[in-house]
Amino acid sequence: MQTSKRSIRLHGISNETRSEDIAQSAADYLKVGQGLKASVSGFFRRSPAPEATGAVLGLSLAPQSNYQTATITYAKEKHKNNAYNNARKILERARSGPSPDDKFDGMTVLYSCPDSLPDTDICAVHGLNGNALDTWMGDSKMWLRDYLPDHLAFRHSRIMTYGYNSSLLDRGSIDMRLSNIADSMLLALGNLRSSAEEQSRPVIFICHSMGGIVARLAMTRYHKNRQKFEQVQLGRCGLLFLSTPNLGSMAANWSNFTIALAEAFVGVRSNLLDNLKALNPTMVDNVDDWASMSSPPIVRCFCESLRTGSHQVVTESSAGFLTDTAFRLPDTDHHTVCKFDTDTCQAFVIVMGALCAMRNQLLRFETPVPPINCASNELNPLLFDNGFRKLRANFVERSRILYKTFDINLDNANKKPSLVLTGMAGSGKTELLLKMATEESRRNVFVLSASNVKTLWHKLEEYACIIGHDLIVGRFPYADLHERWTSSLLILDDVETNEDLEEILMELPGTAQIAMSTRSPTVSRTLMQKKSCMQINVPVLEVEEAVKLITDLLTLTLITITPEQKLALVCALKKHPFALCAASVYLPHLRRFLGQTTSSTLVNRFLELLNEDAVEARKRFFDFDIRPDLSISKLFESTLTRIGRPITGVQKNYSIPPLIQICAFLSDEDCFLAFALFFDVLTQLEPCSIPEKLRPFRKGLMSEEATVTKALESSLFIEIDGIMYIPNLWRECIILNTCDVNERSEWLEQILKTCYFYFEESKDGGRLAAYVENCNRIMGRHRILHSDLNLQGDQREWFKSAISSPATRNIGITSENADGAKEES
Repeated sequence: MQTSKRSIRLHGISNETRSEDIAQSAADYLKVGQGLKASVSGFFRRSPAPEATGAVLGLSLAPQSNYQTATITYAKEKHKNNAYNNARKILERARSGPSPDDKFDGMTVLYSCPDSLPDTDICAVHGLNGNALDTWMGDSKMWLRDYLPDHLAFRHSRIMTYGYNSSLLDRGSIDMRLSNIADSMLLALGNLRSSAEEQSRPVIFICHSMGGIVARLAMTRYHKNRQKFEQVQLGRCGLLFLSTPNLGSMAANWSNFTIALAEAFVGVRSNLLDNLKALNPTMVDNVDDWASMSSPPIVRCFCESLRTGSHQVVTESSAGFLTDTAFRLPDTDHHTVCKFDTDTCQAFVIVMGALCAMRNQLLRFETPVPPINCASNELNPLLFDNGFRKLRANFVERSRILYKTFDINLDNANKKPSLVLTGMAGSGKTELLLKMATEESRRNVFVLSASNVKTLWHKLEEYACIIGHDLIVGRFPYADLHERWTSSLLILDDVETNEDLEEILMELPGTAQIAMSTRSPTVSRTLMQKKSCMQINVPVLEVEEAVKLITDLLTLTLITITPEQKLALVCALKKHPFALCAASVYLPHLRRFLGQTTSSTLVNRFLELLNEDAVEARKRFFDFDIRPDLSISKLFESTLTRIGRPITGVQKNYSIPPLIQICAFLSDEDCFLAFALFFDVLTQLEPCSIPEKLRPFRKGLMSEEATVTKALESSLFIEIDGIMYIPNLWRECIILNTCDVNERSEWLEQILKTCYFYFEESKDGGRLAAYVENCNRIMGRHRILHSDLNLQGDQREWFKSAISSPATRNIGITSENADGAKEES
């Protein structure tokens, strides 16, 4: 247990002893032990030792139970050690009298109003690696003892500290859970508040760092287990938090892995960590417990304003609790946020103002009403994500993928393999990762986001700051964190964005299971080789899954539609999860502009803009932000940027390889129309027969291998049974967002001319008929007329004949839009 560096405590002092006697004995304790009288009463009447001048910084004497308790603080540690040893010698010789110690465990009363019964109890609770006196001690003053009793509002109070074993560097430390510590504090407080008058007093807990979690847990356990604490009567309570990681304790998984991180950065010995089960999430109260109290304690939250070392250990966001926002105390770091050397410094004045307000509120019976809607954490066990978004409530069970994951883990029960989920943007990879996290009821789950090795370690260090609290000041490079990751699940989302992926993979511990997501098949193959990962492909939803998703989403909007309309929506949006989510947000937005209309009419109008020639309306839907800075178009932008080109160019200033633009006019995923065949045909044509914009591709796709690879890695291209396509959602984005009206006409014209020349040379109309039909469908959807294309007379006649020819239907391509490419009247 942590001992005080400069202070000692004396128990069992007789009630006749006065403060002057303690001051005199404090000085005499500094004498060398030889010649000390065995008589305790005589000792208290000794004259001060000459070497004690200026050595005593402060002291207190207050009634506690049937005796009195004193505290003495010396200027130097050697003075304290000398005094402590001499005090023990006196006790050994006298075999009675005050008992000295320097641990300050349990309750220590510092002050009790001498003139009347106290009206308020104040109890200070320290944090990890703290001491019940030193935690609150500045260079020369212990403000709870030396300043607080002199304040007018607290002259009629009783002030005490509670100490518990919180050392992590002592072999015998942390032999209790947080719940045990909280229970012990309640019982100690109950023993001290034994009379009816004492039990009616309000209590204010002043808490530093993890001490706030101890006190908060004590509150919820007291209210949930009244029978267990029947001898404890708390009355009305208040909690003043000084850099208590309230958000951290609710959002983090306080189990073995989190402590392993603390070990990595602060050198905590492994054999002690097994006992640190106090930080298990099942031992920490949650918001629901707090909200269930009829009169929850009033709360004030503060945090440090300066960094401790290179980090701010507890930030404003993590120090707040429920609706109580944390305020920064000026010129304080994580250690000095609870120490005040003068009673005029800004931080002390702010804290005193909060304490006075809390006291007045408690004495006026003005406990606040519990919040009506109190958010509870949906993830159980708690996922430590540091801001990573939570799983959606309307997550659609993708049973085929989840069963596959379950089977992989079941088949490898002893050592669960790492997994890599691969698929296009918006297909639901992140949701599946979060679903995996919620299924892990007995494991530690951490989300790690890092773009390179440096930011990876920064992220780990950031987590360690929140977890380690008081311990994060030092770094011990020889601590082994890998061995404690065995039961952990690490989640890395979008790993292809990492600059130093291979180095990051080397830094991650081999004993942990890692679940990753990527859009890149190449990265997926690398992960399978480097980390022996099992690959799971995440395609768009199955029809039944997509229908369930749109049903759940629209239920929240009060829009009711028929099963046929649901199926039509699913087909129009290509079963893409993100597009379906976007539609559910856009429909209520669209209703505002249509006026009073039925749900059925609303959905029909929306389907029209998706399926017909409403280009501008469709563009508005694609650009609509369902959340700040998140739309279908922006999701496409994030995909486009991954091919390594700056976004500068046509309508939205894109720069996109011409190959990808033309492929958008040559691919139809629904009809299994792949673009590779078209480029194979280009290699067979005479150069003079290839239209100008297509001549760079006359050597086929192999000459564009670099662009194709990047497109595959960014999920702009996908592979189905070894054949490449552009997903229809991205195809529409490419045509809408990267091509203006003239460019659309030019690409269609180039493709149709190529098909015409191939027909003229080979007389094989069927081979490219599907591309002709696809061009016709695109013209219908984008209101491009025959006259908009620079086709010669014989070429135009051939085109009309081709789109109505049985040959197109014989290869599975319908001509439902054959008349969609309208002639000018």
